[in-house]
Amino acid sequence: MSVPLKDLEKQQNCKSSKRKRHNSDSEDEDEDENSTWMNNIVDRYKGRPHIDIFIKLCLARFTSEYSVILESQLPQKINKDTTFKLDGSLGYIRKRTRTSPAVIKYPRFSPENSPEKYYQSILQLYLPYRYDEQLKPLLFQTYENFFTCGRVKFQGDNTLSSVKEIVIKNMSDFVKNGHDLEEAEKQFHEKDPKEDAWCELCPEAEVNRRECIDEGKVSSVIEEDLSIPDLNEKSSSSVGTNLLSVSLTKNEIIPRLRSLNVKQRRILYKVRDWCIQKANGKTPEPLHLFITGGAGTGKSHLIKCIQYEATRILAQTTNNPDDLTVLLTAPTGTAAFNIHGLTIHSALGIFKSLSPDHATLSEDKINSLRSKLEHLQILIIDEISMVNKKLLFFVHERLRQVKKRPDNCLFGGVSIIAVGDFYQLPPVRTKRVDKLYVDDPSNPSNQLWNGLFEIAELDEIMRQREDGMFAELLNRLRVKQKNESLSSSDKETLQHCFGDSPDEALHIYSTNAEVDTFNKEMIMKQCTESKLIEAQDFPKRQNFREIDSEKTL
Repeated sequence: MSVPLKDLEKQQNCKSSKRKRHNSDSEDEDEDENSTWMNNIVDRYKGRPHIDIFIKLCLARFTSEYSVILESQLPQKINKDTTFKLDGSLGYIRKRTRTSPAVIKYPRFSPENSPEKYYQSILQLYLPYRYDEQLKPLLFQTYENFFTCGRVKFQGDNTLSSVKEIVIKNMSDFVKNGHDLEEAEKQFHEKDPKEDAWCELCPEAEVNRRECIDEGKVSSVIEEDLSIPDLNEKSSSSVGTNLLSVSLTKNEIIPRLRSLNVKQRRILYKVRDWCIQKANGKTPEPLHLFITGGAGTGKSHLIKCIQYEATRILAQTTNNPDDLTVLLTAPTGTAAFNIHGLTIHSALGIFKSLSPDHATLSEDKINSLRSKLEHLQILIIDEISMVNKKLLFFVHERLRQVKKRPDNCLFGGVSIIAVGDFYQLPPVRTKRVDKLYVDDPSNPSNQLWNGLFEIAELDEIMRQREDGMFAELLNRLRVKQKNESLSSSDKETLQHCFGDSPDEALHIYSTNAEVDTFNKEMIMKQCTESKLIEAQDFPKRQNFREIDSEKTL
């Protein structure tokens, strides 16, 4: 129904009147009748009482140490030492006595890029004044000129004081290491932060931290809306978000394909033939392929080629060519970052709180994940040596839940290509019987690896082609038994490797003590002055008050 124009005008006037100042004194009603502006902290600062403690008080200290209170909040008995009435019916202020002074926020300007705005800002914050004209008298052309050469005299004091000295003195109480912070912020914006830096320093801890953050998020859902997915706040869960597609272009992948050796091509053609069968409408058995080999044999190089070629062919099986058909994952953040993939946990919504008895997701979360993985055909897992049987079981359960397949359908019918070397890093905090390569028929997850995967081993060194002798030595060390002695030629080769190396090069040691020694030497070279701070360890407590009480005792 339409509303007459005259009624709209009345409604607008009614709304505008709500923004008028609150005037408790009838003598000010005529003066403020047409005023529609709300009073801000600067207005109240200008209306501070004319008493000694407020004469030399700057705006920054006024904002930090005093809070505005409403007339309705005034107690019956007013403490005149902490509560003051402002001039001009601007209300009351109270000194913060029970809490620390507030942290003030204000816009920051550069003295080089915006000098006038910078000096106007610091004069307004740190020079006591009552009128705007006192921040730049008529005799001065600019705020900077007044800051540098100006002098002022306060009420009850006939001494002329330098504006610059007053501002710097008040400013020192609020701005600590301001220049250093601005320089650090400037360097931060000029040099972008290293992507995924924490994952390189401590990948497992970073994965656990992010999972704990996800688990700690609690969404309040109205019970009446539980049956309406669009109104359910939990439906916006971050499970499986930002799933990656192929990141290489055709021009980038062609040189990689041409550089594959015979065994790498054989593996690629096997996966390619399977994808062609799927594209032709056939239903071949899912692939379960384990690609292994020593360091430098081109495993990561090969899986990038497999991902590109499989994605290109399987795109024909979907209505939308951008649908995800091949997913590249790894168990840790660093490994996933190196192959431009995702961690298994984030890609499949595997949280730390899951257990083998409760490995499924709620309906809203699984629906969100299913919308992204409904066309998934191949899952590639790099660094499989760091995956234990429990995690592989979670992968099986999640894919089965996404694809809506029965329990006996391994990995939900999705092909699994595992890549890694069991001579490298094992799973973190895992017993030997829970490692994938240990054949334990009593473990229900044993069928997910042992006897299921076809092994394809790469043995040709690709990374150190120029130094084949040293590369072969590294592979012999890889499979060497603990009590097996080295040959004389291998010992001689290793002896030639000893020598001085640049300090900035990455150094690898066998013990933490040697690592600490080298790091301390490098720190002392970089830092001319050093300070030693002794750490204090405390047992786990419910809160910090118990620790404080122990210190007191």
